[in-house]
Amino acid sequence: MPIKAGREALQATNYLTDFMLAVRQNVGEDYSIHPHSGTMIMFDFSYEKVGKNQDIVAVVLSGTLDENNCNYLLGCVENQILDRHTKLILDCGQVTFISSLGLGTLVRVNSRMKKIGGDVKLAAVQGAVAQVMRVVGLNRIFQIYPSVGDAIAAHSG
Repeated sequence: MPIKAGREALQATNYLTDFMLAVRQNVGEDYSIHPHSGTMIMFDFSYEKVGKNQDIVAVVLSGTLDENNCNYLLGCVENQILDRHTKLILDCGQVTFISSLGLGTLVRVNSRMKKIGGDVKLAAVQGAVAQVMRVVGLNRIFQIYPSVGDAIAAHSG
C-alpha cells in the first residue's frame, strides 16, 4: 500500500509541476510555491516613465514580495540606477503580502537610490501591507503617498 500511495503522490507532483510550467510560459510572471501551504505565489512588476519631464520611474508591484522574488525587484531597480534615473515611485497598491525580507529589500532599494542622490517614494500602500510598514517604522524612512499621482506631484514639486 505505501508504494502505491507514493506513486500517486509522485504522479500528482508531476501534474502540478507541468501545470506550473504552463502557467509560467503563458503568464510570464515570476512565481513560487508557498513553503507551508503549497499554494502558488505570483509576483510581477511593470514600470513606466512618468512626470512632466518623463524623469520619474513608476514601478507597479503586484502580488507577494518575499524571499522568492526580492532579487527580481532589486534587478529592476539596479537597471534604473544604471540608466541614471534618480526619481523612483514604488506603487504598492497591488501588493498582497510582504515578508520581512521584502521589507528589507525596500530599505535596500532606498539606500541604493540615496547613494546616487536619488529618492524613492511609496504609493498606494494599503491593508495589511500598510499596517506592517507602520509597525516596523518604514513610514519614517519612506515618504508614503495615497496615490501614484500624489507621489508624482511630490517628485515634481
